[in-house]
Amino acid sequence: MIYRPLQYAEALFAALEDKNDADQKKIVKRFAEILIRGRAAAKLPAIIMAYEKLQQKKRGIHSVRLETVAPATEKLKEQIHAILGKEINFEEVVNPQMLGGVKILVDSEILIDASAKHHIDVMLR
Repeated sequence: MIYRPLQYAEALFAALEDKNDADQKKIVKRFAEILIRGRAAAKLPAIIMAYEKLQQKKRGIHSVRLETVAPATEKLKEQIHAILGKEINFEEVVNPQMLGGVKILVDSEILIDASAKHHIDVMLR
């Protein structure tokens, strides 16, 4: 059966939860063996990313991606921090193809798409 990286990450996350260090090492070793035997080792980078997102979610840490046509102002960054709290992994992306506006993704989901490109696409539909 073929599993998605998120499914592997969820299984590993559940297996490691509330385990001591020695047991965690054994579980991770066994998990790696299963990936290799199942020819799924190439999925490891995606599994690790999904696992890290699960850890962040459990700790209440938000992942924020702020996409703008020019570097964002400190005021905008402060407003985002005020809304979501202090525990934020913040990524700022300057994207000249946006034409203008802002796009904010929180935990990999679009929260706000106030980009000029999005508005033009909506008008042309």
